[in-house]
Amino acid sequence: MNPIIAVALISAGAQAGAPTPASLVSKMFARYFEAKTLTGTIAMKQTLGTMAIECATAIQYERPGKLYLRQRMTGNDARSTLVTSDGKTFSYDTPDYLPGSENVKRLIEKMDTPFGKLDIGGVYSAAAKSLADQSMPLDVAIGRKEDLTFRKNQWASLVYAGKVAFGGESVHRIAGKYRAFSAANPSGDFEMLVSEAGDLRRYTLKSTFQAEGRPLSVQAVWEVKLVVDGTPDPKLFAVVK
Repeated sequence: MNPIIAVALISAGAQAGAPTPASLVSKMFARYFEAKTLTGTIAMKQTLGTMAIECATAIQYERPGKLYLRQRMTGNDARSTLVTSDGKTFSYDTPDYLPGSENVKRLIEKMDTPFGKLDIGGVYSAAAKSLADQSMPLDVAIGRKEDLTFRKNQWASLVYAGKVAFGGESVHRIAGKYRAFSAANPSGDFEMLVSEAGDLRRYTLKSTFQAEGRPLSVQAVWEVKLVVDGTPDPKLFAVVK
């Protein structure tokens, strides 16, 4: 069995028969992991009381090494980020934490390294700290095993909640308790909608945190419109200085 698929099946305790939430998550993981090309968008909206921020993500890739990833964040933290890779070289915005980031706006690196040649997963990992929104849908679309394991560990429970109508199709609804990382206590709830083919359609996260001694609730929703085996625009992979 593909090790990426096993990440969900083994840990979630899938049983024979269908559908189980573990088998649906595994199918979703495999759907994107096995994609040769991908195009589409992810739209995030996060709300806290009357405040809201939004992030629009456009992504295209052609495995093994060509990637285009643009994000535009609106709201209090308005900014845009761009990652490109042409298979030989990749470029990304300088993360704020790096010394001199205010003077060097973009970093350009070779994909050939002393440890081997990077693929889109390696480029994504290198550029992750520069992104406006490293979301669960984006992690799943790229399909790095480390990211999938991290996301799987955030789901303290997996419950199959039947089929619902969404966007003109019947999709599977999976819900459960959310935690920030594997050793943390659950701090919220999540819901994902997955098509029969394994496409992620929407991911919703509701969590609670303490601020000045009182609980505050935040909700984030990612609307996912990704086309597996879509046709990328090759011009978008060009390295941007």
